[in-house]
Amino acid sequence: MNKRYRTKSRIKTGTYTGDGTEGQTITGVGFRPKYVEIVCSPSDGTETGFTYTKLDQGWGDFCHIHIANNHSDVANAINSLDADGFTVDDAGSDADPNTNSAIYDYIAFG
Repeated sequence: MNKRYRTKSRIKTGTYTGDGTEGQTITGVGFRPKYVEIVCSPSDGTETGFTYTKLDQGWGDFCHIHIANNHSDVANAINSLDADGFTVDDAGSDADPNTNSAIYDYIAFG
């Protein structure tokens, strides 16, 4: 196989705590992700949990949210995919995926 076509897949999972700011940087991933998914489920077990995803498609970024079987595109959620992680926003109203003191799980692929 030609070395030119070999790629190294990387996956990192982790947790972070929201700080309510409009630009919290999550670092320590170890690579620039091509895809990030952030999941938060309420502690009461209701179906109002959500999943945010951001995909770097080379021609721009896409951010999508899934809440209780409803889907929509969103702005001001995952701001960027960075050299060592990603940056999240609180959507200007202390909302997910960066609500102050909320705990979030993520998976990053690179």
